[in-house]
Amino acid sequence: MIGIENPKGRVPALATDKGILTESPVILGYIAQTFPEAKLAANEDSFAFGDMQAFNLFLTATVHIAFAHVFRPTRYGDGDATAVAMKAKASASLDESFAMIDKKMSDGRPYVHGDQYTVSDPYLLVFSRWLDRADLGPVDKFERVAAHRKRIEDRPAVKKVLAAEA
Repeated sequence: MIGIENPKGRVPALATDKGILTESPVILGYIAQTFPEAKLAANEDSFAFGDMQAFNLFLTATVHIAFAHVFRPTRYGDGDATAVAMKAKASASLDESFAMIDKKMSDGRPYVHGDQYTVSDPYLLVFSRWLDRADLGPVDKFERVAAHRKRIEDRPAVKKVLAAEA
């Protein structure tokens, strides 16, 4: 909904009939539980749902924060030398994070959590695309993440969103 105000002053925020939710993993979990027929999470399996939430929190608290050091270094330090140092350190951290994700997918699974597309898949897509945006790629150095990215980008709904973004 356009025009809602995030009480924390940042995105994302989702207006619901009960109030505003913030934080990506919470919003993703809410969407998955609100629309169970879409099968965007293993709502019937507490462990699988928790595993999905843990992955989404990893993207939020580790991967997103590393990108924040690249995209907004002035939030964390002053001066060009600091920004350069943060980008180098963030690049190393992101390489480690994406290598862990790549290893997670080494069993041949098509999606983050196995054979079923979940809310984690488009969330990972955002960050795999940010590798290019931050000039930290190419994503191809993470073979399975790159294949996942292509698979998700090839989905008709994703193609529509990416075309609208361009």
